[in-house]
Amino acid sequence: MDLEAAQEVAQASAWKSLRQDFGGGAARLMERVSRAMGRGPVRDAAQQERERQAAELLEVQAQLERSRLQGRERLRRLVEPPREGFPAPPEEVDPATRPLDAEEAALYEAALESGGDPGEVLASNTGANLHITRGDLACMRPPQWLNDEAVNFYMATLNDRDARDRAGPGRLPRCHFFNTFFYAKLESAGYKGVKRWSMPKKLVYKGKDIHAGCDRVIFPIHRPGHWTCAMVDVAGKRIVYLDSMSNGGEDPEVPEALAEWYKLDRAEKKKEDLPVDEWPIEYWDCPQQRNGYDCGVFAAKFCDYLGRGAELSFGQEHMALFRERMVADICRNRAD
Repeated sequence: MDLEAAQEVAQASAWKSLRQDFGGGAARLMERVSRAMGRGPVRDAAQQERERQAAELLEVQAQLERSRLQGRERLRRLVEPPREGFPAPPEEVDPATRPLDAEEAALYEAALESGGDPGEVLASNTGANLHITRGDLACMRPPQWLNDEAVNFYMATLNDRDARDRAGPGRLPRCHFFNTFFYAKLESAGYKGVKRWSMPKKLVYKGKDIHAGCDRVIFPIHRPGHWTCAMVDVAGKRIVYLDSMSNGGEDPEVPEALAEWYKLDRAEKKKEDLPVDEWPIEYWDCPQQRNGYDCGVFAAKFCDYLGRGAELSFGQEHMALFRERMVADICRNRAD
């Protein structure tokens, strides 16, 4: 095959590859290159230049072919099941939605077995100075409403998780989880009623400074007949409110009260006039319950997920599992 014929073949093949892989725009560019090069007889004076151009076209064609083959291989790996001996990479599993292991299942069954002594202490958290009894955990069996004792002990395990993460890998947002009595006291007595609650020497975690070492301050909210969750997102400069029965509605009372508390407390503890009153209040489109008794579980898990910086990727279908896992986490005094 002479040079001109080779050039014609290379041009045609490259044009086809461009059209297949990158659409008409790149193919039209190739057509302009072809017209600029011309298709007349090869002249001795232009022989070297034409050879160079033909070689470049052939290299373009080879690159396109390699790219197409690599793309097909990536697609094949996505759609074909893994071959024996070549397992697919493990998918990231949400630790909250994985099934209970044997130890966790046994803890749940032992805690809620019928006929046990309701006064028996099943777990203690020395940092928060809390104890929980079998009777306290009876609320974890559906369709019971969660009580303050169970939720507050769970908040203690989340604070312990935060402490471990700060001392170790530092993968999570730095958080503090108040107990359910904080907002109740704020609501009934105003700022003066909770003024001392955020003092480092008064917190159960001695020396923890929520105004200097926290990205998020998280609250389980227990009001008559309903549980919700709120967050002062210091790092994000916003107030977040999550209600599993909101159905898109907005209730400003809780987030506005917490915004005012944080502004006053920051001024009191740090002598800073932080414009918290200008921070937006966000009512997240959060998972919604489909019954009248799981709001406490939703609120507790909102706290958990916010503390991990995790997407709220759960729903009503996870509530039975979440109850079981919360019992196991409480009984072993550890949340992951």
